[in-house]
Amino acid sequence: MTATITDPAAPAATNTAQASAVVYLRVSTREQAERGGIAEGFSIPAQREVTAKKAADLGAVIVKEFVDAGESAKTAHRDALQDMLAYIRTH
Repeated sequence: MTATITDPAAPAATNTAQASAVVYLRVSTREQAERGGIAEGFSIPAQREVTAKKAADLGAVIVKEFVDAGESAKTAHRDALQDMLAYIRTH
């Protein structure tokens, strides 16, 4: 149940304004986190791929990624989720 926060490298600055995005990735069980969830498509890497594609489709650049591996959705008291909400409030 580790919260991981990473900063993907941002592309070189351009003269045009580009939307920024943050992503939150989560799997609910330790087994999914350890197994990778490849077969069912719910793995952190699979979620990362889908969110990157969606951001690109929207013309946005992902500036921050928040990951909760093995955290239930029964509560909002998840470390990376709370970190993301705090990040959004300040940025």
